[in-house]
Order: sequence, then C-alpha cells, then structure tokens
Amino acid sequence: MNQVSVVARKVKELHDASAPEYGSQKGHGFCSAEERGAWMNVLKGLSIDKNSSCLEVGAGTGVLTELLGAILNRSGTLYAQDFSRESIELNREHLTGKTEATLKYLEGDAHDRGVFSPIEDHSLDLIVARQSVVFFEDPIHVFKLWKGLLKAGGRAVILDALWDRFIWTGEWAGLVESLPLSCPGSIRSMTYLMEQAGFSIEKSYFLDEVNDCLGDSGARYPRFVIVAHPN
Repeated sequence: MNQVSVVARKVKELHDASAPEYGSQKGHGFCSAEERGAWMNVLKGLSIDKNSSCLEVGAGTGVLTELLGAILNRSGTLYAQDFSRESIELNREHLTGKTEATLKYLEGDAHDRGVFSPIEDHSLDLIVARQSVVFFEDPIHVFKLWKGLLKAGGRAVILDALWDRFIWTGEWAGLVESLPLSCPGSIRSMTYLMEQAGFSIEKSYFLDEVNDCLGDSGARYPRFVIVAHPN
C-alpha cells in the first residue's frame, strides 16, 4: 500500500467517525438561521441557473447540499460526492423531500475519475466544493478532473477558509504534512493551483457576511469563495 492510499484511508476513517456530529459543529454546520441565510446569499450571488447540472464535491452530511437543492428545480440534477459512506447516508436522510432536483449520490475518492463515471465529460454547469479541497492529496489532479467534467461556460466554485495548522487537532493533526492545502496561507494558494490545472479565475473574495456570523472563528479563519472556469 502506498502513502497516498494510507492518507486517503485515514481521512475517510476520521470523516466516518465524525459524521454524526458534523452538522452541529460551529464552522461546519449552520449554528443559526443567520448563518444559514448568509451561506444562501453566497449561493444566490453566484446566479446559479435552476436547471443546472451540478456536482458537489465532498458533500458530507448535506449542510450545503440542502441549500443547493433548494435552488435547483425539477429540471436540475445534483450529484453529491463523498468518500465517507456514513456521511452519504446522513446526507440522504437529511435531503429527503427537500429538493425537486434529481439527486444522485457518488461514493468514493474525489481523485478517482471512476467515482464520477455516471457524469459525462463536459456535461456539468457547476462544481461546488465547500471545505473539502483541504483534504485533497493532489489538488492539481482533482482540478484537472473537474475541468474535464465541466461544459464550456461551466464554473468551479470553492468555498473554504484560511485554516492554520493549530486548528488540526488529535488524529487530524497527523494529516497536515500530507495535504498540500490543509493550511493555505492565502487565497492565492488555491487560485494558483487551479490556474496550473487549466482554469481562469473569475473572482475571489472573503465572505464578510458569513465571517461576521462566525464571530471569532470567522475572524481567525476567514471564509472565502473562488469562482473559476476552464480555459
């Protein structure tokens, strides 16, 4: 077994174990109606077409999936991918009856094109990843995969934070040196890698409304968005 698979197994193991509590943790789930509304305003600001074919990478227990599902209508399709089976099951339970869109779950590693085999090349309008790119062992590889899935004019959206190494505690701390984006020093850390994978950056900015809702956490680990399209 190589080092990459060892790291992937550990990440999956820790996500499986933390899945039941994820949605109630500050900074992961939405701890108030105001925070939920702030995140919905972020998505509305992206002007997502209601008929979109959308992929959420690292969908987890459904925190953001619910908001995406609320935007799409019955003509839209929402693929929710995660490598944690426990998270997918909770996501499925959470989303029952909360979206008109066709909802499809994909279980497996985001680095593996085979996980996305139900999705044709150049067919997606939108790819969204919230607090998941920090777990990519090879971000450029994943971003290139995204480029192949997006249609001309499609967009990739990263929603994440400027984490530092001290927020990674317990067994999670052992992963920091194996994950290139675990402690991004700037938004540019991610936009540069996206450019190397063949994306052009449309815009990137800090999410002031979300960060205000998060208080101290939003000040110390400010959330941001990156919007990009394939060249």
